[in-house]
Amino acid sequence: MFLKKDICCSGLGQFISRTASLLEELGNSFSCDFSVDDSGGARLMAKILFQKFPKELKGEMIGLTGKRIPSLSAILELTSEAVKRLRVKGSASAASTFTTGQGSSQKTARRATVTSSFHMDSNNLTSAGYSVACPHPIGHFFQWRKMVSVNCLLDTGSGRSYLSADVLRDLGSVETVGVSCRFRLFTLLGECDRNFTEVVLGVDLGSGEALASSVLVTDAMDLSVRLAHLETLLGAFRAADYNLAGQFEAGSDLVLIKGIIGLDLIHRLITLKLVPCLRGWAFSVPSGLVPFGTVDSFCQETRSLVKWPTSPLIL
Repeated sequence: MFLKKDICCSGLGQFISRTASLLEELGNSFSCDFSVDDSGGARLMAKILFQKFPKELKGEMIGLTGKRIPSLSAILELTSEAVKRLRVKGSASAASTFTTGQGSSQKTARRATVTSSFHMDSNNLTSAGYSVACPHPIGHFFQWRKMVSVNCLLDTGSGRSYLSADVLRDLGSVETVGVSCRFRLFTLLGECDRNFTEVVLGVDLGSGEALASSVLVTDAMDLSVRLAHLETLLGAFRAADYNLAGQFEAGSDLVLIKGIIGLDLIHRLITLKLVPCLRGWAFSVPSGLVPFGTVDSFCQETRSLVKWPTSPLIL
């Protein structure tokens, strides 16, 4: 997955940057310096800008400046510092609510557990719209007390990790960090525009090592996929006594994907060790095996069942 920030982004940083440029033009035209003046037009502009700030950011700015409405110069100079402090506070808050390791007390953080992920390629779809790509199971998310299990796509081409807003609704209230932004996403399945909000959640990918990390959340994530001959494949893994990292619903080939695990979490929390598995290969992670490839490359019984499409299908 690759990201490019949309030029229509209405984020706070761009709003302030555009306003600062406008003020500079006004100052040049009218021989005045709005950036240091704390009265008149600058005061009005500061009030308008400050009203656009999220509640948490307002509180941080008031703490930094000691003023109910900071001056325009303070807003232009200190906003980025206030956002950094909020992120640090959010990470510290999430990290302080849980313990890890053997013999430690039970985690008290609310968690969304990422039990499995599926790397999906449009060339791995059958004519009936079934994916023949193997499931890619992986790790855990959490914050506060409640646990939610979700399926995620393991994406080593993405620098960031993402979750569906459904996960946050299941968890309950989760405070956001930073500003909502609009991105254009480019993936193997096509491209689209999405609005994202940044949140801080605890992360444990099964190794016992825990980390507070920011995750981008969107209302528009639905990567549902049917995995061809999943029951046959899982039976082959069980017969060979292989432990898969994910959880799968018995009798169903439909998988609802509610997130994407990117390199920001993978490289900090797990070591991907390559091991032989049945007729193929898998990554070995603390919570089990993560097979990759197609169903027929692992299981001889499915080879006669898989029918390849004459052209790639896009979900």
